[in-house]
Amino acid sequence: MRVIEHPVTLRIFLALTLALLLAGDAWRFTIGWAAFGVLSFASVIYAVILLIARRDRGVFARLPIPLVVFLALATLSVAWSFYPAATALGLMTTWMITIAAFAIATCFSWREILTE
Repeated sequence: MRVIEHPVTLRIFLALTLALLLAGDAWRFTIGWAAFGVLSFASVIYAVILLIARRDRGVFARLPIPLVVFLALATLSVAWSFYPAATALGLMTTWMITIAAFAIATCFSWREILTE
């Protein structure tokens, strides 16, 4: 069994990512911005690796159309923004949250999310 799909590793990812997504301010003010950024990037990198490892082709076809349209519009908004750096930073966090949430939604069942 690969480390990426080991049950303990998956539980740690699920707990840490949900805690980061649902209580971001608490983490930022407790451990600081730098440590929060490192944890967030590590969580998203693991989510991307997990999505690649599980390669379910049909899962991307089930993405909600409004979500895809919103992400495309948000990405294009960097072109006409008066503050492109700030817009790009906000866009990066939006994509990070979306990728992490997508990994949780596609890799875990409701039972696993609520009991793990």
